[in-house]
Amino acid sequence: MQADSNGRLFPISYPGGNITAMFEADGTGRFGDALSFSRGTIRMYQNPTNLEYGGTKGIYGANLGNLIASFDVLGGGGDVDASGSPTASGQVNVLARVNMDSLMPGYFFRGDGSDLWDKTVVQFRFANANVIGLPNAFLVDEVACQYAGFTGPGCNGTEFANAPGEYFFVGNNGQFIVSEVPEPGSLALFGIAMLGAGIVGRKRAAQS
Repeated sequence: MQADSNGRLFPISYPGGNITAMFEADGTGRFGDALSFSRGTIRMYQNPTNLEYGGTKGIYGANLGNLIASFDVLGGGGDVDASGSPTASGQVNVLARVNMDSLMPGYFFRGDGSDLWDKTVVQFRFANANVIGLPNAFLVDEVACQYAGFTGPGCNGTEFANAPGEYFFVGNNGQFIVSEVPEPGSLALFGIAMLGAGIVGRKRAAQS
């Protein structure tokens, strides 16, 4: 899950709610080497109600409001250390393609202010993917148990703790950059890092 900073990181809360996103993907990888994504989905929402992100409605408040874009994950990956953590900030990226009819007008714009809903190619990049050392119980319940379907510690009556090499939370608290690729009429693409306030990494060894 991911949200903008309205009402969260700054002392001022503007009307209009939050833009949030949910990311899920499958893939393979080896700890201490590299991982790759093979398929998945990213959904972006605009919730007009302020301060619902991080709450009990929906999944961590991240899938409320209007669906403004949906993307199919086409690939991506990155380098991870022996515990499965990204080797450096911004090292894990995902390539995704917009579903043609899902990009809503009024949310994505070029530098000159014109709307991007007409499917011009777009690149998004998120940075600063890092392990969340001590995810709280509410985050574990909403994201790991409910969203990811995890049934281990934190979801079975025992306390959750990251288990390097098996499962862990990754957070993205950095910025994102939007840039247009000059290929009018093509599909919208974007690359992101490990998107989310809490993504549970699950151990999956590469098949030889």
